[in-house]
Amino acid sequence: MMQGIQQRAEGVGEPPYIETIEIILWLAAFAAGLAAAGLFVVKRDWRAAALVTVASAIVVLVLTIVQPAIWVRVVMDVLLWIGVVWSFGPRHARVSLKPEASAA
Repeated sequence: MMQGIQQRAEGVGEPPYIETIEIILWLAAFAAGLAAAGLFVVKRDWRAAALVTVASAIVVLVLTIVQPAIWVRVVMDVLLWIGVVWSFGPRHARVSLKPEASAA
């Protein structure tokens, strides 16, 4: 952040559209967290949604505090949304350890 402030003070800042992109990427991470939190409340198998919700909170903190490069932010958001889709999808049937009765 301090480098950004120094660059702005010296008149050598980033193009103005970069800030808009950063805000959109932050909102995408936040929206992924909200979507995952909604799935956490609604889904019967809530573990995957809880994992994505926690990951989203961590990503939002990283985007806010660390402020990585734009391509890193894009990768983080894409991974979060993949996680949301993954947690939304149906779970495979659980394997039963009980022996089934034979039809004989």
